[in-house]
Amino acid sequence: MTNTAALNALFGPQSIAVVGVSRDAVSVGSTIYANIIENGFKGSVFPVNPFIQEFHQKVCYPSVLAIPQTIDLAVVVVPASVVPSVLEEIGKKEIPLAIIISSGFSEIGAEGLNREIHIRTVAKKYKIALLGPNCLGVIHPHEKINASFARTQPIPGSIAFISQSGALGAALLDIITPKGIGLSHFISLGNKADINELNILEYLSSDQTTSVIGLYVEQLRDAKELIAVGKKMATNPNPKPIVILKGGRTKEGTEAVHSHTGSLAGIPEAYSALFDQACMMQAYSTQEFINTLVCFSQNPIPSGNSCAVLTNAGGPAILATDTLISSGVIVPSILGNHNPIDLLGDAQAKEYQEMLSKLESEESVHSILGIVTPQAVTKIADTANAFCIHKKTSKKPLAVSWMGDQIMKEGKEILDMGHIPVSKYPEQTAVMLSNLHKYASMRNQISKTQSEITPSSSLSSSPIDTMDPLSIVKSLGIPVPSYVCVKDIQSIP
Repeated sequence: MTNTAALNALFGPQSIAVVGVSRDAVSVGSTIYANIIENGFKGSVFPVNPFIQEFHQKVCYPSVLAIPQTIDLAVVVVPASVVPSVLEEIGKKEIPLAIIISSGFSEIGAEGLNREIHIRTVAKKYKIALLGPNCLGVIHPHEKINASFARTQPIPGSIAFISQSGALGAALLDIITPKGIGLSHFISLGNKADINELNILEYLSSDQTTSVIGLYVEQLRDAKELIAVGKKMATNPNPKPIVILKGGRTKEGTEAVHSHTGSLAGIPEAYSALFDQACMMQAYSTQEFINTLVCFSQNPIPSGNSCAVLTNAGGPAILATDTLISSGVIVPSILGNHNPIDLLGDAQAKEYQEMLSKLESEESVHSILGIVTPQAVTKIADTANAFCIHKKTSKKPLAVSWMGDQIMKEGKEILDMGHIPVSKYPEQTAVMLSNLHKYASMRNQISKTQSEITPSSSLSSSPIDTMDPLSIVKSLGIPVPSYVCVKDIQSIP
């Protein structure tokens, strides 16, 4: 039952009821209530538990029906068996949206699936939009809203993260926050009984605080709509790249997906083709996912497909170059120099800064990959600051491989605070920039191609499953010969 009012309540509630607070300060319900209060939410918050009269020196209500105020959002943290009756009360209170944190639904099998169908029926009866069940909650740092039980409070930024896995989201928050990298929104989808990634993507397409979107998914619905949303975001004057990390790319991973959120993971090749059609970047590891999101959030989209590699060491530059070229990026000779441009081991900050300036004005260069290794004469802080000074006025994508650990720590902190994507390893840095170049190429292809295949109107909105891979191809308008699907060789007619 997702509608505009429900999404407004999800992204900007003025009043929240937490159903399932507890005298146990470390319970999930109490943690969510504390997160809402402690992170500066400006609206009204109401604790609900029929067995408690007072909570944090406030009246604790026996039911949402007893709250003497209109409620925008209910966060439900009660046993799965109680959720349907709580939803009935939420419906009678005319609350437009409920976040179901509780687990014990389709992810546990047939019994849980029946329970999930039941809550969908109740929600439909009262026109309640549902997020979850089996989710972590939501965080909107710009609005000072943390209706989740995540341990880390992210800082405001421009990356939106949508995830079927709450735990992955919680870990990502802890990884990026100390680096000064912020989020615009974090949405944990859980089992997707109602609200799904398409609803969230459509809302974010016009969100002013979001510049790039990260999406962890295990199963997707409605390929046609996904393609439409992805192309819409890619072809906007201010494009919003979508980076996808897909769980369940092996037989064993697919089986784990079903036990995690009750979903069918689908066919990896079909999903990869779908993401290409939708102009979405697919990452193949958590590290690549995070790096790519950060690189997009801190850089413009490159205007062409060539990269300059600037280094003080030959070996790492060769590894970076191999990765760039293998990914389809051009590494041409520049300014009469070989590329990579090796400043040699005794290079100082001034030499880096001078060459960065030359590369900025060189039209044949569309991105810059810097490499710094800890040589005996390397001035760590000064060299890091040279990159930061360049970044302030640069209009070209920049990423740096800052190789080393303890010796290089000060410089890495300077680069992080200067909003420059950085990795210890040249290959990872090259992958970051390669993904920017691939996205730029995909955008250009959409703009230039007038005769591209248009998804047919008959495209199903059913989940992409493992039983009929050719149906995906057929639904995209590609001719397919007659065929039948069989489970084994004995079933061939």
